Amino acid sequence: MDDRILKVLTKRQEGVLATIYTDPSHSQITNDLRRHNAQYPRIEVRNCSNVHDRFLIIDDTVYFIGGSIKDLGKKIVAFSQMHQNPESILTRLR
Repeated sequence: MDDRILKVLTKRQEGVLATIYTDPSHSQITNDLRRHNAQYPRIEVRNCSNVHDRFLIIDDTVYFIGGSIKDLGKKIVAFSQMHQNPESILTRLR
């Protein structure tokens, strides 16, 4: 995860919450997140080290993202809607 994800999330509408689950040992985001949260609606970051794949959860819909989110718009990246309850994924994150 890097600051490009934060830039995308600055465009979310007022009242839309954002939480990012990431492995802190693979992320250089701490300072960028501090600056972002001082200027824009807060993004919560939770530590998660047991997931390799990328998921996007919007309300009650779960999407599997086949590539790095930072490459969106640069390379072909597949999104697949999963027919799974978001809680079944969120409860397994640690």
